[in-house]
Amino acid sequence: MNSKSIEILAPVASWEMLRAAVHSGAGAVYFGMPQFNARGRTPDESYDVIKEYIEYAHLYGVRAYVAFNILIFETELSAVKDALYRLLQHSPDAVIVQDIGLAYLIKQIAPQQVLHASTQMTISSAEAIKATESLNISRYILARELSVEQIKQIRHATTKELEVFVHGALCIAYSGQCLTSESFGGRSGNRGQCAQSCRFDYDLIVDDQQMKLGTKRYLVSPKDLSALNVLPQLVAAGINNFKIEGRYKSAEYVVLTCQTYAQLANGRKLADNAVEELSVLYSRGFSSGWLEGINHQQMVDGRYDNHHGLEAGKVLKVNERSVTVSSCRSLERGDGVLFVDFEKQIEIGSFVYKSIKIKSGIWKLELANDFKWGKVKPGQSLFINSSSVLEQGIKAAYRDKHGQKKIALTADVSGAIAGPLRVIYTDADGFAVSKESTDLLEEARTAPLSRSYLEEELGALRASAFELTDISFDLPENFYLHRRSVKVIRQEAIKELEEKRKKPSPSVLTALDEVNGIIYREMAAFKILTVDGEAQLNVLVRNSSQLQALAGLKLNTVFLDYEYETKYSESIATIRALGYKVGLATARIYKPGEESYIKQIKRLDPDVVLVRNLGALHLLSDSEFSLSGDFSLNIANSISAAWFLRQGLKSLCPSYDLNYQQLFDLFAAIGGQHFEVTVHQYMPAFHMDYCLFANYLSKGTTFLDCGKPCARHRLALRDRTGAIHLLKADSECRNTMFNGVAQSAAQAIPQMLKLGVKKFRVEALDEKANILRDKIIAYQGMLFDNQSYEQAFFQLKILECYGISAGQLANDKVYKSRKKSRKEANNG
Repeated sequence: MNSKSIEILAPVASWEMLRAAVHSGAGAVYFGMPQFNARGRTPDESYDVIKEYIEYAHLYGVRAYVAFNILIFETELSAVKDALYRLLQHSPDAVIVQDIGLAYLIKQIAPQQVLHASTQMTISSAEAIKATESLNISRYILARELSVEQIKQIRHATTKELEVFVHGALCIAYSGQCLTSESFGGRSGNRGQCAQSCRFDYDLIVDDQQMKLGTKRYLVSPKDLSALNVLPQLVAAGINNFKIEGRYKSAEYVVLTCQTYAQLANGRKLADNAVEELSVLYSRGFSSGWLEGINHQQMVDGRYDNHHGLEAGKVLKVNERSVTVSSCRSLERGDGVLFVDFEKQIEIGSFVYKSIKIKSGIWKLELANDFKWGKVKPGQSLFINSSSVLEQGIKAAYRDKHGQKKIALTADVSGAIAGPLRVIYTDADGFAVSKESTDLLEEARTAPLSRSYLEEELGALRASAFELTDISFDLPENFYLHRRSVKVIRQEAIKELEEKRKKPSPSVLTALDEVNGIIYREMAAFKILTVDGEAQLNVLVRNSSQLQALAGLKLNTVFLDYEYETKYSESIATIRALGYKVGLATARIYKPGEESYIKQIKRLDPDVVLVRNLGALHLLSDSEFSLSGDFSLNIANSISAAWFLRQGLKSLCPSYDLNYQQLFDLFAAIGGQHFEVTVHQYMPAFHMDYCLFANYLSKGTTFLDCGKPCARHRLALRDRTGAIHLLKADSECRNTMFNGVAQSAAQAIPQMLKLGVKKFRVEALDEKANILRDKIIAYQGMLFDNQSYEQAFFQLKILECYGISAGQLANDKVYKSRKKSRKEANNG
């Protein structure tokens, strides 16, 4: 692969980070859309600053991508349109999107605007890419759960650009599919408000008993990603866009990661201590994530949840005012050190005041004056979590103007006696400007203007982004021109060239009235469509024993969502004998090599399929049975809903990120008749390839050698509040953690009926058949027997041993983000 095609994408949340990225090997930078991006704690920039970011990146030949990577609610669409017009006039090289409706809207406003599908879109197959073909998305940022081999298969199956995360913090759950923050506290990860629930400590409950895990407390907190050992394989597989996570991190982090990955991706050997330095700067320990295939024993360390740096050695001896340690890395004055006793949960940090090398690998350290010596004991682990020498060296390098990036420039200089001096500057990217002197060349009487002077003056570019690498002359032998004229030519030419580079292709935007007209006509067409029949109550079951509850109820469809059961045919026969329609649910994810569950669905020939991912949508689009879209498609606004309806889905389950009012707004905009609402469920929180059954109940690394403990044991996580959340494995061995407190939308059923909603779903988890039956009867009473909400909810409270609530549905408070504008952040 041509090394010039390699693109390292760097995170940016400040001018310091932007300059660091541009001058450290980044081919592209990405930063957040003001008010609408997936990093809720980074300060928002003004649109004027966003314009300056884009222009600065373009000046140095670096692409600028804007992350608009959240779901959009119905009432926000007007503000989103205004925001897009403010952004798109500045010609970002791409907009990174999660929301399908947003992608569609951008293409209506600016058909030529390049779009990148965020990893939040959960793109894990070539089929998912094909499903979104009509959106004309140029690049897909792949789900982080893919292996190199799976990425290679996707690469062979599509001509679209592909992008892969290679460094930084990992989410334990699939991006775009994690509802833990929403479920626990009304803060949606799909809205940039992730509460970092995977970094919490949990107890592991096995068959209703707490399992002792020693020093492991952070059971779903993954190590950070480092793909250095597989990057050459990714390049060989045809991937050339490599993303670094870290908009919450420092400029020094940006410099070191960009330099390291650019160096390796372009075939140059890394220094022996490269990983060591990355660890010191920021890490929770490193793994290659899923890139080398899943290894459940390696994904999570479990002992800590935050930056600890490099685990360098042990405490050997504690003296009166010093400590002797073993260390795999040299210790310098100013290094940050952390001493940890994981058994006793003791951590104490300090800075090295003085370091004395005793012998190879052994150091005597004197620490800061306020250090609490009594807490340090022999045997404790030593981490190095900062290095002033390393950080100062990085700062010096990227702040040094002599080391900053320069754009190669050639100059063609020509002229004739009695004519102007003409200079054509052409840069390495093909941008060119031509300037002529206002004065004319004359025969030189005494001191002719030399070629060496012209080369020096036209190459005096130190204060600019350019450097002169070649110059040619077509001039008479002896001529005179005032030197000031040459200087003016250079200054004017460079200024014009800079402006050309900053704004290479102005955007052409469709008028807002025209865009609004298109959207209005689409919504009106869907809104007038009617759905025959009365209200329907559907149920989703997760084991065959729950079917015993269903005889004689007023149900329309029974959805099957089994784990490892092979009783589908028997269950389908049972459901049809009861007089109900049969529905089958796809997995939440579809990846290369997982065709078997799609083939099984087609073979079983249900009445309805609950489609939970874009890959399955594509693969089932030619089927004769009816397709319904589930919550995991993240439908949060009417434009998204309209797009999915155009793909052939007959009904849609809205995103679980929506509260009551947001649901009502959605139904009012496009018609409630298109939707199925989950009225009772245990919110699916984490959805992950990482398997806690395999990690803690076996020594297996994959499903091939784990022995399937999920078939024999009941597993749950207990959080800090004491709530217990059940874990279940799906047919593809993925784990889902379900919120232990049931969520009911019973209160909103009357209003949803008024808005035209006809389909309602009750989702079982592991409850016994008689309990499930009583829950269904409570909702049946509300829908068909004029039972009040109060009566139904009273029944449900008796049935739910861990409690019941409206959960995030009743969360009508706008989450008070800690996000500030840049001005506010600077003012403290």
